[in-house]
Amino acid sequence: MKVLFSLFVSVSLALMSFATQAERITVEFTATIDSFNDPRDVLSRNMKIGDIITGTYTIDLGVPDGYPDIEEYGDYTIHPPIPTGLGFTLDLPNLTYTPSYDVADLRVMVNNGTSYDYYTVSSCCGEVGTLPDGMVVENFTLDFYDPYGAALSNVELNTDPAILNTFLDKRLMLHGIDTQTGYGFYIDANVVNVSYPGAVQCEAPAPTVGENNLSVTATVIEIYESIAGSTGINVGDPISGNFLINPAKADQDPAPEYAWYDYPPGDTSGNFDLTLGGNTYVGNPDQHHYNVFIHNAMPGNFADEFNVTSWNERLTLPSGAVIHDVDLRFINPYGNAISEASLPESVPLSLTSWPENEIYLVGFDANGNYFNIRAKFDSVTNNLERPVSPLTISPAASQFINRQIFQTAIYLDPDMAPIADYTVTVSSNGVDKPILCNLAGSTLDNRQIVFCSVYPHRALEPGNNTLTVTVELMDRTVYTNTVDWELLEIPDTL
Repeated sequence: MKVLFSLFVSVSLALMSFATQAERITVEFTATIDSFNDPRDVLSRNMKIGDIITGTYTIDLGVPDGYPDIEEYGDYTIHPPIPTGLGFTLDLPNLTYTPSYDVADLRVMVNNGTSYDYYTVSSCCGEVGTLPDGMVVENFTLDFYDPYGAALSNVELNTDPAILNTFLDKRLMLHGIDTQTGYGFYIDANVVNVSYPGAVQCEAPAPTVGENNLSVTATVIEIYESIAGSTGINVGDPISGNFLINPAKADQDPAPEYAWYDYPPGDTSGNFDLTLGGNTYVGNPDQHHYNVFIHNAMPGNFADEFNVTSWNERLTLPSGAVIHDVDLRFINPYGNAISEASLPESVPLSLTSWPENEIYLVGFDANGNYFNIRAKFDSVTNNLERPVSPLTISPAASQFINRQIFQTAIYLDPDMAPIADYTVTVSSNGVDKPILCNLAGSTLDNRQIVFCSVYPHRALEPGNNTLTVTVELMDRTVYTNTVDWELLEIPDTL
């Protein structure tokens, strides 16, 4: 379950580059403004959602770790006065930012944890810099966060922008005080890219939605807006779209009544297009987090659920409003819509089976105010099909005698992701037996191989036997194939 914060932020960091000088490293960044607020509208008179921010931070690589005995944590702090050339600079639209060096710390905090990682560069707490008209910045932070703990391998000061690029959540935040009123102000942002100096920034082509999708049509039934008309969308407006789902994805939830199919940023096998207000928008797999959730409840106790969600989107409407979350929700409160939690054929999406069926679009208008658009589905078409298995089993369907011993080879199609795990079982008369196998490398054409030694008199039963192979790859896709073998018994007297 995801909590929506009232301060929803987004920055499109198109360029962030590194240059080293002696023991210093400078990071240049470019960002698009997504959310801001101040009591006297100093910011709103000089900038708007989508405007560009540029700036730098410079740190000293020779600063020692303040906590050298804590293996998973690093803290590199310079106390004021900050040496000339270190700290943040910032260029805002129509506003001049003047850095201050005599009050606030310059600090880098690094956490290389087992459950999450973060890398934070900040200047805090006191007068970090000033904006015109009495606006004092007291906290300037660039924060990289990975909820899976996979981004970092140590707690050293970072000199490789490719590592920062792997963080899921990358945010830029400025907070301060308006000295004329005593009230606070903020500018919040979200980083999406880092690069080396001089790296060519290529615009990726718009992602397309393939054949394995859910095609939907809906009608807007309710709109919550802080300012009426700020989204430019009206009740009764039609919505249509296609939501791409990879049927080969591995279920990430071990509980049999749940299924969780995750598409982290960079995974293009999950995406969508959406037509709203006469305009078509396409999700961005490089920045969004896309997932499919299924709950197969016990009838009469809980509700069946089928949700497709994309969050951390940046879909900008003509009004300047920005959609951040797209959420398809199918709920059966009686728990009798599905019999198992898996994709794809097991999820019939007839609207009569899911009486609670809606799409939610959540975001902020051009002035940073929250909005929520709710639409009721008119039609849903499930176009999901199980993929053709890339697994080849040899020998294929055949007959064997109980005295034979042979090797079974399982081949994966060429150039697929490395094998992470596999199981091989043989079934007969309702009994499953595991077959011991070994990963045996690859063929010359780069087909991964699993070898199994089969002793028919131990593994097979007289009559028909079904061999089932399931392989999970490093990219979290799962494939299965089967073959039928018949065992013929030969009397021992022959």
